[in-house]
Amino acid sequence: MSTESQAADQFLDSWIQEFGRAIEMFSGEQATVTYSRTKELAASESHDLLWWNQAFEGSANFSSWIGAKENTWMTLGGAPNGVDGSDAKNTYREIIEQAQQGTATVISGGLPQPLRCRQGGFGSGPEAASVFFAIVGVKLSSGELPAIVLAVDRAIAQIGRTAIAIAQPAKAAGDTTATPMLERLMDLELPLSVALGRTEMPIRDVLKVTSGSVIELERTVGDYVELIVHGTVVARGEVVSVKGNYGIRIREIISKNERISLYGRN
Repeated sequence: MSTESQAADQFLDSWIQEFGRAIEMFSGEQATVTYSRTKELAASESHDLLWWNQAFEGSANFSSWIGAKENTWMTLGGAPNGVDGSDAKNTYREIIEQAQQGTATVISGGLPQPLRCRQGGFGSGPEAASVFFAIVGVKLSSGELPAIVLAVDRAIAQIGRTAIAIAQPAKAAGDTTATPMLERLMDLELPLSVALGRTEMPIRDVLKVTSGSVIELERTVGDYVELIVHGTVVARGEVVSVKGNYGIRIREIISKNERISLYGRN
């Protein structure tokens, strides 16, 4: 397998994981996301797609394109729950941006300079000769959506070449420690959020919410809140005041088995 093909697969493997997490974060529903590589697109797969294009820069400079049919981006954006087209498109964009940023962070682990996402936008699709194509399947509880097309610039091969260049000196020196890798990870930034609680409300009740309204969550006063990194619960703690600002005092770290359990919870 060529270096550029390996780099593309690394990107795709990371992207579908981050895309699935982003869908769950914004919709509360766990999706099954899969992909298959393809050399060219059938007419039915490339017709009437809404394309999102975004560039990455850092140890490698390349672009990616995500194309989705209207039914797919409208569904992911919340249209079946009464969200209008404009708001559904904005939510879909946020899901895509979250997946892109998450993928950049994951891939950066083996690179001397972290990848960063540049400002993306909706526009035209890629030139077929310059990209790798993949067909991404998304299955929700309501059924399978029309496939998404994911295209990655062939310039992504630079990631593979950079990783090889880093690994060769370490192998020659017989370095078996993880210290160099950890040092490269120290400056990476991860999205961190705190979940006070969750609830479900009918659209008619959401529309009645005004300033001063009280929304009841599933947690009681005094219960720990969840600390979430990249869509995964990693710790629980209590809300505290720090110099006039809110903070979290960590009380317990979530084990790997607990994180898996929480990740599968609706």
